[in-house]
Amino acid sequence: EKASIIPIERLWFTTKDCQKYLGVSRGFIDDLRESGKLPYYKVGHTIFVKKKDLDRLIEQGKVI
Repeated sequence: EKASIIPIERLWFTTKDCQKYLGVSRGFIDDLRESGKLPYYKVGHTIFVKKKDLDRLIEQGKVI
């Protein structure tokens, strides 16, 4: 039987990942974190953001 590959969705993004995902500058990501609009977690010197929080930001920008 042929093995199948199941893609795994990333749950955590670094600041650089956030920049690529949203297409914005590092300063913009920093401003979102500092203003409390983007929750984050820090492990050592590395900051992590949940993908679902980035998706929420995109959805909040919805224009009808």
